[in-house]
Amino acid sequence: MKKRTETTDTNPFMGLFEQVHDYRCPDHITYPLEEILFLLVTATLSGSDELTMTSVFGEDKLPWLRKYYAYKNGVPSHDTLGRVLSNIDRREFEGLFVNWVAAHFKISPKSLLHFDGKRINSSADKLDQSKKRSEGGKYADIIVNVYASAAGITLAQNNVSDKMDEIRGALELLDWLDLSGCCITGDANFCRTAIIEKIIARKADYILALKLNWPKQYADAQTLFDDQDIEKQCWVTEETGHGRYEKRSYRSIGKESFPPSMIDQFAGIAQLVEVNRTRIVQRKDKVENDTHYYITSLDEPIDQLAHKIRRHWSIENELHYVLDVAFNEDASRIRNGHSASNQSLIRKIALNMLRVSKQKGSIKTQRMKCAISDIHREKILSFSAMR
Repeated sequence: MKKRTETTDTNPFMGLFEQVHDYRCPDHITYPLEEILFLLVTATLSGSDELTMTSVFGEDKLPWLRKYYAYKNGVPSHDTLGRVLSNIDRREFEGLFVNWVAAHFKISPKSLLHFDGKRINSSADKLDQSKKRSEGGKYADIIVNVYASAAGITLAQNNVSDKMDEIRGALELLDWLDLSGCCITGDANFCRTAIIEKIIARKADYILALKLNWPKQYADAQTLFDDQDIEKQCWVTEETGHGRYEKRSYRSIGKESFPPSMIDQFAGIAQLVEVNRTRIVQRKDKVENDTHYYITSLDEPIDQLAHKIRRHWSIENELHYVLDVAFNEDASRIRNGHSASNQSLIRKIALNMLRVSKQKGSIKTQRMKCAISDIHREKILSFSAMR
């Protein structure tokens, strides 16, 4: 590792970037890996969504960058950035990210942890995506993310593109994280026996959507809620705004009313929850009705369950949507080798830091301020608010 220049500035990545394996021959390294990674993260913080802009940022901010690393040979070109980013082992980088988050970010031991998959659509050419793999086709990267909504922090990601298997990816993530006392939420894709058993074994709870991939259990749930003789807890919420009215009616049933097949199939199950949603779009005079079912190991009042079920969608609204809108992830053409996956992780490093900094303004506004002001960028890099 190159000797770091003397500075009183906080570098939150000391100990993280130095652990990433550098695949390059030591005799042919012009730009140390930790310098490249620091440039990528700070440029991403400062509004860069493409490697050409990252290189431009580095050239303009070279005196500032040298407060943290030597940069004896200046900053690399966008071609060098892309080549290095594509060859970093994405699995290793994902594991180091998990350890870094655990070491620096405070997560409540009873947090809601939301699991969901996200496809990076432009990580493969559309023509390649239209072909079978046997014909030279390539699919867009699929990443399973874990998001702690109360803290606004991404805890982990697992790129499952090789096997196209979100279930296996979720099982690995459950092994990587400290789950004790937490509650895992997920859509119907994650309502699997192996995942449920793993959650219970890791001393956590779950709320998972139940759909027709469990046809017998889904039919049983409908029958139970139709039975007028079964006692149910009820809760209703109403919301208005943006020309819409939405009413959600929640009902729950305890496991004492369940058929044996449901208890045997879902380890630790304590309640079934039904959510009936009525939505009126006023300008279209349109009424929508739908009903969803959830299984949970939590023995809590229905109002608390209702809150947790609603919070699952924060992973879409606060993480995936922000990555696409504020960081242009879905449109990014950074795609060679492992670069799409590794750049997605760098975006999450930047987003985590922006979220915990508690600075005023939207994510886009914060990135613009980081681009304009070295002082503001240093505030974001400071971990005083995170420790």
